[in-house]
Amino acid sequence: MVLFQMTFPGVPSIYYGDEAGLEGFDDPFNRGTYPWGSEDEDLLQWYRLMIMLRKANPVFKRAAWIPIVMDHCVYGFIRIFKGGRDVFNQPMTGKTALVLMNSSKEDCHTIDINVKEYFSDGALEVLSNSLVEIKDGTLNTKLSPLEGKVFIEK
Repeated sequence: MVLFQMTFPGVPSIYYGDEAGLEGFDDPFNRGTYPWGSEDEDLLQWYRLMIMLRKANPVFKRAAWIPIVMDHCVYGFIRIFKGGRDVFNQPMTGKTALVLMNSSKEDCHTIDINVKEYFSDGALEVLSNSLVEIKDGTLNTKLSPLEGKVFIEK
């Protein structure tokens, strides 16, 4: 959900302690104090990575959003500056992004998506730092269970 939150339109909000793995329980333990020294380091690193992704790419802050529904478990969206302008109609330059997420806990999904109007000749999959070739306007990728990927125009 952090990937979704940091790439979707709007201002992300992190509830105190979520980044450290703090959970809510029934009252009176509905929210504890910050777990100083006992943070979930993997989760904290994930939040840092997602925040850096958002900060480094203006497309996640001010670009238009185009939803893409692949099937019942795979959802995605394109973030793009339409006509070189942001959602406030201000001139903007930046790269187009494609975000894909698999909500299935068990199933892998192979995705073939037509991106020729958004990506010219290739994309960088940001989380794995790997270049992805786009053949005949189609991006092909595989999503493992509960995996998300972010592609940015080369």
